[in-house]
Amino acid sequence: MNIGAKARQYAAILLKAAGDDGLDEAYKGLTAFYSIYKNEARLKTMLLSRRIEDRQKETILSEVFDNIPSFVRSFVVQLASRNDLKALPIVVKTVEKNYFEIRKLVNVHVLTSTELPAETMAHIESSVQSALGKKPLLETMVDASLLGGLKLRVGNTIVDGSLSSKLQQLKRILIQS
Repeated sequence: MNIGAKARQYAAILLKAAGDDGLDEAYKGLTAFYSIYKNEARLKTMLLSRRIEDRQKETILSEVFDNIPSFVRSFVVQLASRNDLKALPIVVKTVEKNYFEIRKLVNVHVLTSTELPAETMAHIESSVQSALGKKPLLETMVDASLLGGLKLRVGNTIVDGSLSSKLQQLKRILIQS
């Protein structure tokens, strides 16, 4: 079985173990663990070590990651014991995708020329929510090169309402005529 298929199975197992009541804990716990794991070589080494027994690994994880649910820690130790930690990045992405689908969430990247007032952000949030039927999680960035307006990125879709793009469109029209 290829690593992607294994990762999807592992993600399904974790989500099933979490159930509806533990879904938020599972997602937040796994992503919190992974954000540290991917940058910490000593943690990887400890988890992959054959000299350390699984119950010792779980004890170490519970001391270091006491804010992460025990079933997530046990899940990580099981991945390690099966030598499948290489599947962890795909597991995390799959869990995130399923979590966002179940909770009806969507990441929205907002790029603006200046910091937007709270009322404008609330309007953007409500507009995206009514258009997509999902609760947007807004991430804002300021880029002065936009001149004005904003760009929204939802998944692979970009909505460009920036002044610089409008000027580019006007330029193309003038050149064509």
